Amino acid sequence: MQSSTRSLCLAILITAGFASICPTALAQPAPATAPASSKANAALRYWVIFAQITKDQGDKLRDIDFDKLTTPAEVKAAYEGAGFKYPDLGIVDTLVEATRLPHCDFEVDMTLGPYVLMPHLAQIRTCSRLLRIDARRLALDGHRDEAAQRIAAILRMANHTAGDKVLISSLVGVAVAEVGFTEGTKLLEGGKLSPAAARELEQALLAMDVHDPMMLPSAVASEGKFFPDWVERECTQPGGTDRIQSLRLESAPSENGVKLDRPPLTVDQIRADLPKLRQAYASLAGVWTAADPVAAAVEIEKKCVAGESGTLAKEWLPSMSRAYKSAQRFLNERNEFLKKVQAAS
Repeated sequence: MQSSTRSLCLAILITAGFASICPTALAQPAPATAPASSKANAALRYWVIFAQITKDQGDKLRDIDFDKLTTPAEVKAAYEGAGFKYPDLGIVDTLVEATRLPHCDFEVDMTLGPYVLMPHLAQIRTCSRLLRIDARRLALDGHRDEAAQRIAAILRMANHTAGDKVLISSLVGVAVAEVGFTEGTKLLEGGKLSPAAARELEQALLAMDVHDPMMLPSAVASEGKFFPDWVERECTQPGGTDRIQSLRLESAPSENGVKLDRPPLTVDQIRADLPKLRQAYASLAGVWTAADPVAAAVEIEKKCVAGESGTLAKEWLPSMSRAYKSAQRFLNERNEFLKKVQAAS
């Protein structure tokens, strides 16, 4: 049975972490794909690949200790131990080609607010690991340029993931890109690449917007609209206040393993809180251009914790100082890896 990741506000995501799920499907060879048009959607190609990777395979890929893969024999054992034929070029080649498509839209329905299903996120992380183990295979076999192609594919896939413009997607994009940085750094330690291979890696890195790293600022602005809009719509729907209360309880902190209680809010209380919630999000969106973004975010969080921005903002507002630090760390890692790539051609 297929399970799915649900998008919640970043405050919940950061504390709860990412769900690790993959759909179960029949293992079969990757079908041939037709040449892509200029309007082709990479998401459709990805779903073909996702359907061929079982949950068990995804779990085993996740558990691989890449630090221990130092010989071709060890890579082969890990590859086959995860349930893939060695090498599974049908899936891997289709995956690489999907990442080359410029357009990717998983069409996440943000009108569903925090209850929108996003099963593709865990699948993307699984595919990044599959590309990584194939890059390691190629590097150890002496095919360094081909390994670089796999790593470039990981980086392009990270960009595709962040295109959802939702905080959880941006954070998964960061995590996927870091897989590419790590494996790419190991590859470059082994020597030079051909100019063509280095150029492909460089282009994948340059495609990452340094002004909107992994689209985190865009995601804040996007969630600042869809999340309050969802709350406002729920106030008019049968059972809406129950769903809002359920989310409040789900996101409540725990004490000694027990979720803390949050007294229900009336419709009037929720509606009175909404303008404050929207304003708090707007303030967070402005953090990215502040003279000291981290200090500005911390100040906003302090006001939220004190209840100055209302109950909903106090309970749900994302921890943007953490998100901003994640973006800065990502940019630093991207820039350092870019320097190594440019020196490796």
